[in-house]
Amino acid sequence: LDMAGLMQRQFEVESMLRWKLSDEESLGRTMATVDGLLAFIAAVKRLARRLRVTNHGLVFQELLGRLGKQREGECIITGLVDLSGVPVEECAAMVSQVETLRELIRVKIQDGADVDTAAVTLRDCRSFFHSLTTHAAAQGKTPFTLWGDLQKM
Repeated sequence: LDMAGLMQRQFEVESMLRWKLSDEESLGRTMATVDGLLAFIAAVKRLARRLRVTNHGLVFQELLGRLGKQREGECIITGLVDLSGVPVEECAAMVSQVETLRELIRVKIQDGADVDTAAVTLRDCRSFFHSLTTHAAAQGKTPFTLWGDLQKM
């Protein structure tokens, strides 16, 4: 991306994220979280295959149901996927990632299509953060300093 493209993407990424990027630490934490959540979505799909569930959204809904934080207007169907064979620690970690995913991005995440949309959003964020880091290094700046510069443009 050139600087004009980076500025446009910065606006888009900022509007997709619920978390505020207020300093270098929060930017780094968000970048790491984006990568972790992409790995989580891949793990949900692997778990669905392992459980022989054709719709990974059903696995996600089961995890979402275990989170126990249903939002207004949500219809969460549970009981269709048996997670009893999944180690307790693995299941607990995945439920925690469900919560992190819902906290990070401004996308309704309830079913398989929503999970796929979230993955696209996360990949877009990761791509932007990579470009931001590359441009910042080329300019001798930190990524957060360049982020601030883009916000002022």
